[in-house]
Amino acid sequence: MRKYKIALIREGGQDMIIFIMQPSFGLKTNEDQESTMEHLQREASDAAFPGRVVAIWQARNRTYFRAPLLWHAYFRTPKIYAFVLANANAELTLNL
Repeated sequence: MRKYKIALIREGGQDMIIFIMQPSFGLKTNEDQESTMEHLQREASDAAFPGRVVAIWQARNRTYFRAPLLWHAYFRTPKIYAFVLANANAELTLNL
């Protein structure tokens, strides 16, 4: 089982389900990242979390994310990672 911390945030009328990922997520191929994101979206929907899944992680003191293109400016704001951590208000456990 894998437990994820999640920040459920509504910004600009959009519901975001932000999964806080381990740095190793950034080492996966784009295809593997996308597959993981699709799985997380299904699981989040099954758990009745509203919105679209976003992945965020830090590696080498830098913040990375996978989000819809329209949300990139939001996730490029300074200290977004600290903001997401401070607003982690849910958890989801998956059988992987």
